Amino acid sequence: MQDPNADTEWNDALRRHGILPAKQEKEFTEDEIVNILENTVQEKLRNDGQKRIEDMTLDELDFIEDEEDERVLEEYR
Repeated sequence: MQDPNADTEWNDALRRHGILPAKQEKEFTEDEIVNILENTVQEKLRNDGQKRIEDMTLDELDFIEDEEDERVLEEYR
């Protein structure tokens, strides 16, 4: 049998017919998302030898955000 937790059309059909139980998805609160994001940013900055995020100006933060957006878009392309 396939993985019952996989997101497939087959498993979705089985769930609709009650053969598989409803998929349990963890919901994150806004505070959890913010903490995860801040920790990830802090970890990346520490690894690059750059300033801590608390010490950056708004212009520096904008620049970092733009660089990250460009990197993600380039990776997507």
